[in-house]
Amino acid sequence: MKIVDNHVHTHFSSDAKDTMEDVIKRAVNIGVDCLTFTDHLEYNTDHFSLDIPKYTEQISKYKEKYSDDIEL
Repeated sequence: MKIVDNHVHTHFSSDAKDTMEDVIKRAVNIGVDCLTFTDHLEYNTDHFSLDIPKYTEQISKYKEKYSDDIEL
């Protein structure tokens, strides 16, 4: 059976403080097979709260770095 967590927030959301890599390392450590980041994309009067280029860059980086350990 695969262990999946399809709702994880990182420091990219205002309600979390852990980095993406810290979340990934913890998930790998406890045996999670698949992890889905679901950080908030909120509009704040003149901009979105989520830095989309940085967010997608980090996801791509960690997908490659941890490809043998977890599916992101």
